[in-house]
Amino acid sequence: MRKYFILLILILTGSSLTFAQETYYKSLSNIWLYNAIGTYDNGFACIDWNAIIKLDSNSQLQFYRKLNNDSNITFDNIIQSTDSGFIIESSNNPFNANGIGSVVKFDKTGMQLWTKRFYYPSTSSNELKGIVCSENDQFYLISGGCAGGPVLIKCNKTGDILWQKRSNLSMAVMKIIRFSGDKFLIGGDMSVNDNLQKICLTLVDTSGNFIWMKEYDNNSVNWLNGLIKTKDKGCSMLINTRDSGAATLSNNAIIHTDSTGEILWSRIIYTTETICNNYMTNFAETNDGGYLIDGTFNITSQIQRVLYMKIDQQKNIEWTRYFGNMGYNNYPPNEARNVFTKSNNYFVFAANCDGLACAKLDKNGYGFCNFDTIDFKIADTTYSMVNFPLSSYTTNYLYEPGNLLFNTSDISAVDYCSSTNAITENEIKNGPNYYPNPTTGNLTVEAENIKQIEVTDMLGKIIKVINAGSQNKVLIDLTEASKGIYFIKLSTDKTIEVKKIIKE
Repeated sequence: MRKYFILLILILTGSSLTFAQETYYKSLSNIWLYNAIGTYDNGFACIDWNAIIKLDSNSQLQFYRKLNNDSNITFDNIIQSTDSGFIIESSNNPFNANGIGSVVKFDKTGMQLWTKRFYYPSTSSNELKGIVCSENDQFYLISGGCAGGPVLIKCNKTGDILWQKRSNLSMAVMKIIRFSGDKFLIGGDMSVNDNLQKICLTLVDTSGNFIWMKEYDNNSVNWLNGLIKTKDKGCSMLINTRDSGAATLSNNAIIHTDSTGEILWSRIIYTTETICNNYMTNFAETNDGGYLIDGTFNITSQIQRVLYMKIDQQKNIEWTRYFGNMGYNNYPPNEARNVFTKSNNYFVFAANCDGLACAKLDKNGYGFCNFDTIDFKIADTTYSMVNFPLSSYTTNYLYEPGNLLFNTSDISAVDYCSSTNAITENEIKNGPNYYPNPTTGNLTVEAENIKQIEVTDMLGKIIKVINAGSQNKVLIDLTEASKGIYFIKLSTDKTIEVKKIIKE
C-alpha cells in the first residue's frame, strides 16, 4: 500500500522523491541549531549561536555566514523580511549591562547589512523574546516582561525604533505571532508560586494598543512552548504541564481557542511509559486540520531522542515515531527545533552533537528513521479561563544607540553524514543524474557508488533489476518497454531515491 502511495505522489507532483536511509541526516559541523523557518522559495533558513544557514527546497546548502568578531552574541529567532532578506533577533547583548538584545539584518544572499542593539536606561533583566515581519521590510520586537512588563517595539527597515509601548502585564513573554493583518497574539507564562504557573494570551493591534487578555489555569505548572494561528481563524497553544511537586513527570497539552481567546477544546498528551520526561516543543497545523508535533524525550537519564507525532482532525494520535540516533558520535543530547508541513510532506529540524539535522517525511511519518516509539495517548483535560481586561501602556521606555559592526565570513567546514559514511557538499548539490528523460530506449544513470537500480511501472510491477556493484554510471535498456511512465529506484551506499521517467 505504501508503494502505491509513493507512486501516486510522484505522478501528481511530476518530480523526484528522495527517501533517506535509516540513519541518514545532514550535519553542518561546529554549529548548534537554535531555530529554523520556512522561506518564500520553499526552502529553509536556520540559525546557530552566531551564524545563518540557508537551505533550498531540497534541503541543500545555499550559503552559511557567521559573525566572526564577537563570540558572545547568540542568535535566538529569525524571520524573512519582505525583500527576501533575513532579520535575526538576539536576546544576548554583551556590550551593555542594561542591554536587552541585538538585531542583525542579512540580505537574501547571506551578506550582513547592519546590526543594532537595544537597552534600558536602567539595569534590567528583561530581554528580547520575539520578532515579527511587517510591511516595507519593517519589523516588530517583543521583550520578555521580566522588568516592568513586556515592551512592543516597531522598527523601520534599518532597525531604528519608530515607537515602543510598554504594558504592565505581569506575564513573561514566550511567543509572538501575527494573528491577522493588523493584530498580534502574544503568549507567555505567569508565575503565581512555585507550584502554580498559568498560561497567558493577549491580543494587541499593530499600533501596540491592547485589545484583550486571557489566563488559562489547570492548577499545575505550565510553560508555553508553541503558538500558531489555525485555519478556522482561531489559535492553538502547545503547553508543557506538570503537577506541583512532580518535577520529572511532564505531560503536554494543546489548548485550542476561537479568535477571542475562548477555549473550544483542550487535550492532554501523555504516556504511561517509564521515562524521565517528555517535552513537546514545536507544532504545525496539517492540511487535514490535525497537527504535526515534535519534541524531546528521555528514554533514560543518558539517552535522549527526538520524537515526532501526528494528531488527526478528531484529536486522535495517528502515529508516533522517533529518530533512533541523530548524533554521528552516538552522543546526546538530541533536541527538536521545528516542524513544517508542505504539501504531503513533513520536515523536522533538530539539533545534535554534530550540528543541524533535517529530515523529510511523507504524511505517514516515513522517510527518515522509522522507529515506532513510546505509546502516547490523548484525553480531555480542563483549563479554566479568566478574561483579564488591561490597557495600561507607557511609551518611550527603550533607547537605541548606534550600530554594532560585524564582519561576515563563509564557513567551509561542512560535513554531510550518513551512518559512518560522509557525503560531500558537492554530491548533495549535484545529486544523481538521469538522461535523456524522456527517453526513447536507453537511459543513463550517474551517481556515486550505485548499488542497485530497480525499474517499476505505474502499477508497482518490477520490470527490471540491475545490480551495479558500486558503479558510477549505469545504462538501462528500455527499448522493449511500452511507452509510458516508469519509476527508477536508485540505491547507493548513502541514499535511496525514486525518480519518475518517461518512455516515449
